[in-house]
Amino acid sequence: MPALTRSQQKKVESFMEMANCQDESTAMSHLSESKWDLDEAVLQFALMNVSDDSSDDDEEYMEIDECDFPLTPVATGKLFPNSLDDVPAALRHFSEEFGKRYPGAPSFFTGTLDKALELSKEVSRPVLLFLTNDKQVSMNIFCSSIMCNPSLASVLSNGFVLFPWDVSDHQNLSPLVSTLSFLGLREISRFINQLGSGDSLPALIPFVRLNDIPTFCQSSDTLDHILAMLYGAAEDFRMLSRSQAEIQREREEREMIRRIQEEEYQASLAADLAKMEKKRQVEEEKRRKIEEEEKEMKRKIEEAERAKAEEEARKDHVARELPSEPAANEKEVIQVKFRLPEGKMTLRRFRQGETIGILVQYLSSIGYQVEKYKFFNSDFPKKNIMGHFDTGNTFTQAKWPAREQIFVEEI
Repeated sequence: MPALTRSQQKKVESFMEMANCQDESTAMSHLSESKWDLDEAVLQFALMNVSDDSSDDDEEYMEIDECDFPLTPVATGKLFPNSLDDVPAALRHFSEEFGKRYPGAPSFFTGTLDKALELSKEVSRPVLLFLTNDKQVSMNIFCSSIMCNPSLASVLSNGFVLFPWDVSDHQNLSPLVSTLSFLGLREISRFINQLGSGDSLPALIPFVRLNDIPTFCQSSDTLDHILAMLYGAAEDFRMLSRSQAEIQREREEREMIRRIQEEEYQASLAADLAKMEKKRQVEEEKRRKIEEEEKEMKRKIEEAERAKAEEEARKDHVARELPSEPAANEKEVIQVKFRLPEGKMTLRRFRQGETIGILVQYLSSIGYQVEKYKFFNSDFPKKNIMGHFDTGNTFTQAKWPAREQIFVEEI
């Protein structure tokens, strides 16, 4: 046989201790057949051992006259205290008193019922309610011959969360029924209310399907029947727990997928919104620039129109201040040809007695101011009129030729 892992070796030791088995090979064989499920291996081992001697035990059990057993418990103490205000304390009292009466009894869970149900989920073992009544004739027989049977005690201890409750005092039944109803186990609550009021106690009631009426073992059942029923309940609960675990896992997987999809959707939505916002900002910036350009263009047009109007008004004013142009046949007249920028040309006559400033004034009246233009004569080299001549002198004083060309150049 191949070497065992540390976990498998630990399970072998646990099996031998729990099943009271002295043969390591037998322990490994049962664990292997159970796929190394410790609880299932112990249950199978217990059932196999019981099956070997159950017929003899049943015959002996059936042949015993009930009168051979005392009709009252071995110990005289009550299983439950007078008050149930502290349930864990009452259950500890039950466990201690039951152990005194029946040595070899299984261990009981001594917490509240809701804690028992929580533990059941954690360890994947069903809660097994052990309902007792000292006033029932079969109480002592059942507890001593069934509950203290080593095989059954092993099954109970390792396969269930054993929760005891005594209804010898009938008023103890109501708190149990109320608790079951409060925990949402209404079908079980109604069933326990009926069972606790009858004469079938003691009884073992496994909580497998919490919303269904449970099957149960009563005082008249044989050991073999009880073991078979308990094994089936444990297996049903294990399968149901696996199904519930699968359902929970599928639910979690769906929730995870939904969450991932939601996160991806939100991320995509955020990205789309960011793109839309960026596009909006770009369009807003473009619109703003267009508006500014249009505004600037409008301002420039208005400014140009205003400047043009002012310039026309200025030229008109300067033109009105000019002396009239002499006639062509008038004596002592000079003629000046003005070569303007962009290839334009114009002619103007001036009287010899007029000043050179009149010529400059004329150029200003047609839009060529001295601030923006220079005026050169036709000498070689050319002379700047404004720099070479005194504009207060007359043409005669400046010895201006009768015909002259003036070149107008932009500064």
